[in-house]
Amino acid sequence: MKPRLLHLTTCLEPGGAEQMILSLARGMADDFDLTVAFLKGGGALASEFTALGARVVPLGITGAGDLRGLRRLWRLIRQSRFDLVHTHLFHAGLLGRALGRLSGVPAIVHTQHNTLTWETSSPVLAAANRASLRAAHRVIAVGERVAEMLRLHGGVKPECVTVIRNGVDCERFRPGGGRAYARSVLGDQIEGPIIGAVAGFRPEKGHDVLIAAMRFLRDAAPAAKLLLLGDGPLRPAVEQSVARQGLSDRVLFGGRRADVDRILPACDLVVLPSWQEGVPVSALEAMACGLPVVATSVGGTPEVVVDGRTGVLVAPGDARALAFAVLDLLRRPEWARRLGKEGRDCVKSRFDAGEMIRRTVALYGELLDGRGGGANVRN
Repeated sequence: MKPRLLHLTTCLEPGGAEQMILSLARGMADDFDLTVAFLKGGGALASEFTALGARVVPLGITGAGDLRGLRRLWRLIRQSRFDLVHTHLFHAGLLGRALGRLSGVPAIVHTQHNTLTWETSSPVLAAANRASLRAAHRVIAVGERVAEMLRLHGGVKPECVTVIRNGVDCERFRPGGGRAYARSVLGDQIEGPIIGAVAGFRPEKGHDVLIAAMRFLRDAAPAAKLLLLGDGPLRPAVEQSVARQGLSDRVLFGGRRADVDRILPACDLVVLPSWQEGVPVSALEAMACGLPVVATSVGGTPEVVVDGRTGVLVAPGDARALAFAVLDLLRRPEWARRLGKEGRDCVKSRFDAGEMIRRTVALYGELLDGRGGGANVRN
């Protein structure tokens, strides 16, 4: 009988953490009886998990006081008799780890996808998170900076933190393809130098800084266009800002897409102006496509974008520096190509999806064999 595995996350809208869960599911579907549950939202990625044979459970939890939603989660964990519960992101981790322990789940794993941004936003949340982490048998950090923050601010004992880096499918994300496909789905405006950005429209992603950088590039690179892929609550505000500043002919909104791997090769470079990151999946995907990346030096981004080797790092919030770095890459195409080649080599050697899956499955086996122990954060 296959081990019964639950992946529990906050939502199933496209994002870095959700893409990593999907990659794990693709690599585990044949060997596990897989259930994927999410606390809230419509579940845009649900069909992709269903296609793998996974059971998808929307819990419809509307807030902290939604007792009916919490009971649905409790019943799911109690009645399904999972062998292993793997939680992702703050809210799902907070609930799933505790309820998993109370239900007697033999092995509980949590993946920390960011540098405890939510978890340390208030003393109350920090204390609740530390208490909940006691229920996890092992905590996966997606990078070294994330692991450091878990030890310092999550209070997890070093021996209970396992670093398993985010991974990308380098056969799916690869150089080439030209612009024919991008033009066929996005229109003839895909011309001239294309600056790509793949991110949800949320405050931490820095779209305001990116639009400010485009003002600086208006005269210096008049043919350059910015292609924004993604969606989110701030998109209307960004669209209004673009129109107000007269940049509507320079900024293209591609929306949320499942074909990012086919559109990225149409770009000349990718930018990531975030205020905070764990190990950014969008940077890994761009690098796998052989593109240089301009990113902010925050969180675990420097583990991926090595300044002067696989891309360029700038300070967060510095629109002028961001614009200058983009302009430098556009004016030095040979250097940009060299950065892109080193970036793809880096992803293939250090951030491969297959290795991420193998190491995660090996950790599951260790825990299910009874050799895992408990996380039990330090006092």
